[in-house]
This record gives sequence, structure tokens and C-alpha cells, in this order.
Amino acid sequence: MTKWLKLVVHFPSFYSYRIPEYSSQYALALPIIAPSTIKLAIVSTAIRISGKVETGKRIFDYIKNAKVGVKPPEKIVINSVFIKRLKKKDGIAIGAEGIGKTIILESKANKRLIIKTDSEVPVFKIGGKSTIGYYIPGELEVNIKDQTIKVSELIIWDKDLKIVKAGSDGFRPLKLTKNEAEGLSKDEKERKKRELKGLKTKLEGMYKEKLQTFLFMNKEKFKGRVLYRSEEFTLYTLSGNSQRFTIIEPKDKREFIFQSASTLASGFQESFGVREYIHFSGDVEVYMELSDDAPRDVTHYAKHIRYLGTSDSLAYVKSVELVEEPPQEVIFPVAISEILPGSYIYPVKDFSPKATFEQINPYSSKNPGKPYETKYYPIRLSRRPVEGSNWKVIFIS
Repeated sequence: MTKWLKLVVHFPSFYSYRIPEYSSQYALALPIIAPSTIKLAIVSTAIRISGKVETGKRIFDYIKNAKVGVKPPEKIVINSVFIKRLKKKDGIAIGAEGIGKTIILESKANKRLIIKTDSEVPVFKIGGKSTIGYYIPGELEVNIKDQTIKVSELIIWDKDLKIVKAGSDGFRPLKLTKNEAEGLSKDEKERKKRELKGLKTKLEGMYKEKLQTFLFMNKEKFKGRVLYRSEEFTLYTLSGNSQRFTIIEPKDKREFIFQSASTLASGFQESFGVREYIHFSGDVEVYMELSDDAPRDVTHYAKHIRYLGTSDSLAYVKSVELVEEPPQEVIFPVAISEILPGSYIYPVKDFSPKATFEQINPYSSKNPGKPYETKYYPIRLSRRPVEGSNWKVIFIS
């Protein structure tokens, strides 16, 4: 036996949620709430209220395959807005590779650097798919051949250098190695992966902005002092804004390549886009099919939904109740082959039968794979839409 959970949802402002697979710069909006949006809102609310991720996982397992339909109001207004904005510039990609007291870097040409410190320090790779250098914060000693030089906040510009002897000599990578995973249970492995991912995120949050700010603030003027020069490397310091960084560059690059590298620092750039906003002429009714063994707190969490889709799409659930059957006017997502001629068609996302909570958990270390499947809302109109230069009104049959 099944019953239907009915939600009466009121939007005090505009609703906006991009049509799946559409460009984020030209963000056309769905005029009807997608099944996955409803389900994720309930799961998110369960975690927020209970304070436990496990509660969200339990709720997800109950509702992921539930059938969801929506009864929109008779009129839906779609506003198209041209937006001029400041878009964040990605800048230098910096990722934490590991931590240790001894870091050995070596190139194919046998260039070799040994960095030592009294306490463990993080090592960051600079660059995207390919390495352009490393950043090691802290008070360090650099061994270059027979020279030992004390430095701080070390930046190494050299795409040929690679970390060697990972896992030994006091360097620990921020990923679970085969040796560490050996003998651990599945749950222990997942816990360890989450811990390493959490540490990686924390370190990147602590140091990334510091490095990028220094590069950005000093990209035009800086004072440099050479500490060491050989046939292989030049080592110098840069000072500015009460910060001192040490730079190492190989001989085959011009000495102060810092200036060109610093233009990669983060900042903002002008951009534009189009975004659509939906205004419902009345309340939206949502119907979700639930089995008799569904936990009662699904209803409780659904009642406390505060937004649907994007975080600025505020929503207020006016009432929650269980009903025997949904009304005929409810629109259900279907396969493309089931759509009747003459319908307005909108693609939406729902969960595939094999979807797992780990696939939608943004903090999971697992590959998310493909937890969603595409379905389509067939919308029948009672009359032709009324349109203006940047707005449109559709009338639901």
C-alpha cells in the first residue's frame, strides 16, 4: 500500500533553477520543480535539523525512487534578466600534495633539491593538469649540492621537478596509499579517506589565499635579493607588504620570472550573462508517493524546507498531509517516448534506481559516477503564451 505526501509550497520571491545541461552563462530556468530538487531539499533539511549525515542517508534511501509530480498554478511568468557581473578569475591552481619534515624534489636531468624543517609542513603543487612549481610554507632549510640555505615561504618555479620517495623520508601524501590501506576494513578505508580529504581542504583554505594575495599585490613592484646562484638554480627573496617569500628558479628561465607568474594570481574579471527567474501566480503543490514503511520524519523534514533549488529560491511549505491519490492536473516526468504531441517539453533530473547517497554527498571521496537520469515534463497549455521583450507568461492547462 502507498500514500501520497502532499506539500503546498509558497514562493515569497522568484524561483530560479537552471535547465539541466544548459550553459551557466545563459541560464534558462525550469518553470516546474524537478523531482531531484524536491528529494535533495528533504535530505538537506534532514541533515540540517538532525545534525547527522546518517539521518540524511537514511531519508535518501527511502525517497530516492519515489514518484514525484507537481501541480503548478494556472499562470507562470518567466523573466529574462541581462546581468553584468564580476566573475572570479581562477588564478593559480594550488593543491595540497602532502606533509612532512623532509621533501625531496628531483628532475629527469638530476637536478635535486632537499628541503628540511623541524616540524611537518604542507607541500602544495602549483598548476592545473601539469605542474609549474611547488609552494612550501614555513621556516625551511634548502640543501643545494654542498650549500644549506635557510629560507621561508618557499616557491619553486620548475615544471620538471617532481616529488620523489613519497611515503618515506618523513613525507606523507594526502591520499591513502596501498600500504596504508592494507588490512583495513571498507569502513576504515572510507573514514581514512575522509580524514585526508578534510586535512587537504583545510590546508588549501589556510594557504592558497595567502600565496595568491602576495603574487597579486607584488606583480608590478617588488624588491629582490639573490641568495644563491649556480649553473642549475637561482634562489632569491621577494619582500613586500610585511611578507617575505623565497623563490627558486632554474637557470634556463629569466631570473625574475615571478612577474609573469604573478599575473596568474586570483582576482575578478568583467563578465555578463542571462538568467531567467520564475514567478508563480499561486502556490505550487508537490506530490510524492511513499510506501507504508516510509519513516514518519520524512513528513516532518519536508515541512521545514526553506528553499528549493538555488539558495536564493526561498520557499515556505504552508501545509503537509498524506492523501490517497494525486489530482489529475498533476504533471509527472516521463520518458521522451511517452510525450504527447503539442506539449511544451522541459528536461529534468531524477535519481536512477541504483543511485547511492555517496554519489550525491559532496564530501565523499568516491567518484560520483552518474546518479541521475533525464526525464521530461510534458506541459499542456490552455492558450498561447503572451510575450514581451524580456518576459513571457505561460498558461497551464
